Amino acid sequence: MAFAKKAEDAKLLKKTPQIIDRIRAIMKYDTAGDPMTGTKWTRKATRKIAEELQRQGIMISDKSVSRILKELGYSLQANRKKIALSGNGSLQKTC
Repeated sequence: MAFAKKAEDAKLLKKTPQIIDRIRAIMKYDTAGDPMTGTKWTRKATRKIAEELQRQGIMISDKSVSRILKELGYSLQANRKKIALSGNGSLQKTC
């Protein structure tokens, strides 16, 4: 049983460079970041990235995409509502 698990892991490792290259290609226009800190993040949901890879014939879950993005140095950001001040100093919600 342990041998089968190791063989599975080896098969996954062989596929990883191809998957990483495809993710980098997808992220080419969907990467944002802070040049001062070097932090980068994606504008695209991990689910959407996984769906795009699946259309290309790579069966991968959004959890695996998340793990790979983290290994590539991406910080996964959650959507947040912004609150801005209007001209008179009162708070306004923006979406």
